[in-house]
Amino acid sequence: MKSQEFYFRIVGIGAEHAVACYAWEGAGGAEIRLAPGEFVFRSTEACGCGQLRLEGLAPDTEYSGVFCCPLGEVPVAFRTLVQPAGECLLRLGVIADPHLSCKKENRKGRFFVESPDILAATLRQAKADGCEFLLLPGDITNEGTSEEYDLASQILRQCGIPFFAIPGNHDKHPELWQKSFGARSWIHELPGGPIVGIDNANGVLTDESAELLAKALYRYGRVTVLSHYQLFPAPWICHGGKASETFAIQNAVQHQELLAELQQSGSVIWCGHQNIVARTQIGGACQINFPQPTQYPCAWGLVERFSSGMRYEQRPIESEALRQISRRTGIDAAAFYHEPQWEPDYRDGKDLYQLNFFQSEP
Repeated sequence: MKSQEFYFRIVGIGAEHAVACYAWEGAGGAEIRLAPGEFVFRSTEACGCGQLRLEGLAPDTEYSGVFCCPLGEVPVAFRTLVQPAGECLLRLGVIADPHLSCKKENRKGRFFVESPDILAATLRQAKADGCEFLLLPGDITNEGTSEEYDLASQILRQCGIPFFAIPGNHDKHPELWQKSFGARSWIHELPGGPIVGIDNANGVLTDESAELLAKALYRYGRVTVLSHYQLFPAPWICHGGKASETFAIQNAVQHQELLAELQQSGSVIWCGHQNIVARTQIGGACQINFPQPTQYPCAWGLVERFSSGMRYEQRPIESEALRQISRRTGIDAAAFYHEPQWEPDYRDGKDLYQLNFFQSEP
């Protein structure tokens, strides 16, 4: 939620907490009051930019209240996620399109200069959140240079969490990818079900990946797919108005039987590339577009697997100052370049629950 004078938005929602982000020009403290109950959350510093973690909430409950700052107030309303029965089988961090770069200038709200520090900080967040594995759906590097590959490999391996990655369209030079990250497509059996990483870094689903996906569907019936490009069109992914563009793989017709089988299987597809928060139901399948940490909304996805389904939470990077610089630079870029895809309202996604939800098993 946002006004002309200040920014406020609930970004992440869990079963017993939520994360609020705020910013305005000038100093002063922030406060959120919520009901039911008598919850009051206050900032400890008066810098006019920050995040509040709203702790101690009840699962599956509607909360309402008000956010207050020196410039005014806005209403707050959200519903916490359910607390599934049983133990969490697996906790994953999905970090899309970090665009590790050695460039000395940023672009249209995307952080190149700060990208190594942002990725390292995001990995520390994922570790603190108990992530057992990390999944990266492409564009790990920005230009695919040997320096970028070396930097990305070093940061990822230092974090101490096993990770699985597929290439994106920015991850050029296959020989460098092979040296740093190994196979471009793969299957890994993790607690709660298999994950299939496919290669469509050039905008087309490769024959090798199509064969791998077909074998996985035949063997398991239902899988989680890690894909850089969307496999199916998503109505919200339209570059802020170009609804005729689908931003999905170019050779979908060639693989229509496989995609139909994937759709009928009730599988889940996790995508990067466009990095607009979106959730699209295609028949029995669900396709989820994840944000990126280096461009607004500057976030990543925490996914928890339970026997009854998967719970998703959007996690903003810890520096609200960086998030706000990216947001404001995106607004300027949209006006200067006449490219609405950099507008924050578009990049945030359709609503709060696109990446804060529980998906029960079919």
